[in-house]
Amino acid sequence: DAFAHHVLQEIPVGTSPMKMSLTDDLLFVSNLGERQITIIDISNNEVLGKIETSSGVVAVKAIPEKNLVYAATFESGGIDVYDLQTKQYLQTIELPDSKLTVWHSPGDDKQVYLTLMTGGVALDYNPNNDVLYVANYNANYIATIDTATNQVLEKIPVSAHPFAIK
Repeated sequence: DAFAHHVLQEIPVGTSPMKMSLTDDLLFVSNLGERQITIIDISNNEVLGKIETSSGVVAVKAIPEKNLVYAATFESGGIDVYDLQTKQYLQTIELPDSKLTVWHSPGDDKQVYLTLMTGGVALDYNPNNDVLYVANYNANYIATIDTATNQVLEKIPVSAHPFAIK
């Protein structure tokens, strides 16, 4: 058995690239550590620009025909929406049950409840029904979002910790 790995070119996209979204001519790379989405022209492998985000982005899904980019920021409780052309923030779509409250005992004499935020870790889009699908890792569901209205349609319960979706 033989294995080969060839790197043709490295394109700088930040310190913590996470996931990618590929369109006909552009590649979008999420970046957890640097609060940005890098946009790459795949015809010449050049960075065209960046979308500055309010927090680190785990997953990204670009939908050029709608001029939108959706960003899943893991612990925000929502999906951020950006204008593809202007690269400006438009809104946050709140995910259902994004706040999780758990019991915690930091010591023998103390018991507290902690509230944590959870969010999407994977995104995919179906152009046949204009629905964006969001895997919510800690809340154990797939959210469906109508991209015409950017409203959550439903949440579909799944096994624990969905991490990818297609």
